[in-house]
Amino acid sequence: YSKKVVETKYLTKKNKTRFPALIVATPFIFTGSINGGIEVIRDVTKDLEIDRVKNEFVALTSHQL
Repeated sequence: YSKKVVETKYLTKKNKTRFPALIVATPFIFTGSINGGIEVIRDVTKDLEIDRVKNEFVALTSHQL
């Protein structure tokens, strides 16, 4: 059994600001049974900004052609 869950949610920092986070969770399996889990949370603010700028560039370029 090995199921990985990937999800994007908005989380809140201690200073009350919200940010988009990519959450990857997977079970920790030892001797054939689930003994816990591992969760990685990554701030994807810059990734989303880069994607937005890229999309704007492609739209502008295709419009100009």
